[in-house]
Amino acid sequence: MRAVSLFLSILTFAFFSFKEEVRNRFSIEIYYESNTNPGIRYSINQDRIIIYNCPGSPWGCKKNTEMILNKYLSESQSDVIYKTLINLKLDTLKKFYEFKNDNAVVFDGLYTRFKIQGEKIKLKEVTTYATSVLATDSLINVIKHNILTEKYYPPYLLESR
Repeated sequence: MRAVSLFLSILTFAFFSFKEEVRNRFSIEIYYESNTNPGIRYSINQDRIIIYNCPGSPWGCKKNTEMILNKYLSESQSDVIYKTLINLKLDTLKKFYEFKNDNAVVFDGLYTRFKIQGEKIKLKEVTTYATSVLATDSLINVIKHNILTEKYYPPYLLESR
């Protein structure tokens, strides 16, 4: 009897020791488009980041795309992004933010579309036009400083963020 309980204890310990930890699931789509620069789309989940260059592609960067990066994320990179998403209070964001200038019309503004969802994160879609929002800027900075090198960041965003 002792041998059976010892065997079960060892088996239980081994099962939980070697069980692979599951990452928190999330999905982020960030799409940039400007009248003066080609579009670029970032597709990020708990496992990887994929970046598409979208010259001449219509909204959403679904056609005529060129994959320029396909990189696996480390567990720590994934955890940093997930914790940031949880802490951003995304549910308080509006669907659309824009820069309003009553003195002049701006035609070269940057559109940024965000689509974010995951475990404990309700689907949120936000679009900004020629402006920035603290929550989305914080997310971009975390991605920029923890995952990407400047090589994979659009030049027009390096100057403004």
